[in-house]
Amino acid sequence: MKNLKLLPILFIILLSCNNNDNIKEPIDSRNQEEHYQEVSKILEQANNMLKDLTCNNPDDWSFISYGSKACGGPHGYIAYSNEINVELFKSLIEKHRKEEDKYNKRWNVMSTCDLPGVPKGIVCNNGKAQFNY
Repeated sequence: MKNLKLLPILFIILLSCNNNDNIKEPIDSRNQEEHYQEVSKILEQANNMLKDLTCNNPDDWSFISYGSKACGGPHGYIAYSNEINVELFKSLIEKHRKEEDKYNKRWNVMSTCDLPGVPKGIVCNNGKAQFNY
């Protein structure tokens, strides 16, 4: 019976030991413009992987959403060739999404809440990949 009386006290002690208040995020000294440039640079790296590609067969292409609007959801969709380093490309797109989300939260960015239409597929038009809606 004594052990049962000590159980609530032990529980409170355990909860107080799990306090994450002492864990601090690293200080981010970037100003808003520097942060924005870094976010943009990540997307530019991903786009550079696509710049010299020609679309001849839409079956060789896929698409992925990119960006993070402050209100939620992506900015849009980007077509990519399956012949590039897809893993690296997708990791850059994900890195951009996460960093833009951080940017939006840190700088209290506002955006429209509309969502871009999801493409049904891709067509090749004069060597360029275009979305089919």
